[in-house]
Amino acid sequence: MDLAIGIDLGGTNLRLALVDPEGRISSRRQVKTTSFASTSDLIAGIAREAQMLIQEAESAGARVLGAGIGVPGGVDPAGEIVYFLTNFPSGRDFPMRRLLEEKVQRRIRLGNDANIWAYGEGWIGAGRDRKNFVLITLGTGVGGGIIINGRIYVGHSGIAGEIGHITIEPEGSPCACGGRGCLETIAAAKGFIRLAQELLDQGKSSLLSQSEEFQPLSALNVFRAAQNGDQVALLVLDRVGRALGIGISALINILNPEIIILGGGVAAARELFNPPMVEEIKLRAFSRKGKETPVVPPLLGEDAGILGAARLILQVDD
Repeated sequence: MDLAIGIDLGGTNLRLALVDPEGRISSRRQVKTTSFASTSDLIAGIAREAQMLIQEAESAGARVLGAGIGVPGGVDPAGEIVYFLTNFPSGRDFPMRRLLEEKVQRRIRLGNDANIWAYGEGWIGAGRDRKNFVLITLGTGVGGGIIINGRIYVGHSGIAGEIGHITIEPEGSPCACGGRGCLETIAAAKGFIRLAQELLDQGKSSLLSQSEEFQPLSALNVFRAAQNGDQVALLVLDRVGRALGIGISALINILNPEIIILGGGVAAARELFNPPMVEEIKLRAFSRKGKETPVVPPLLGEDAGILGAARLILQVDD
């Protein structure tokens, strides 16, 4: 049987697995990303873990065609060079594909992690049987992957899908990108915290400042406080929902996707920010069909990255 290795390089963990052409995972490996002190250590570590999976597969009579990898950073359109690699300052204009192919002696394909997650969801997840959709991830930041005609859309220079940097408030909070009022400044975990702190600094009464149960101030505790009816937390989630609705309606108007997939850790609060989000989409989406675009949760969880990366090698075309 032909197999591929799917690799998800996260900020916390490097996760690898053997995947068959039906999307079944047969073996997994995991290493702390923080155990790699440099990009050279990282390449050596990925190669070492991949070779262990190759040996395991070959001992069972299977053939490993290659490895796909989703990386937290920009990748050139050819999938050769990583423009920047989150958590590795030296990982700029980094020839990751060539270095890995030299060490693993298998075909390697690279992609931005959010794009790869979208590709996985499009294979056997929430985007299955859909040709055109957008995946948005809400976590420490806001990421995105765009699928057009069943394929990852990377744009002219490979950096399409930076949904977190759609401008929502032109004079809003400064963003790490250098702009102001980006979606990420509101809907990422740090946005939850910033918005809550601004309200608390205005002297508003809240469980977030008055109860040790909701300390320290975090996105999770804002969500928990909102579930308990806390007015400050509910105001935060209303603003998050409206910002997402504005950003999503822009995507709908430009791309006309079949669905929007909304996932990531912060998306757990969706039950509370969904009403204002939907209200904004219905207000701002141009067409009747656009206003009806479903916004759905992902189905693959943390395996989306591994499956999408393996699919780069298996070439399961729609």
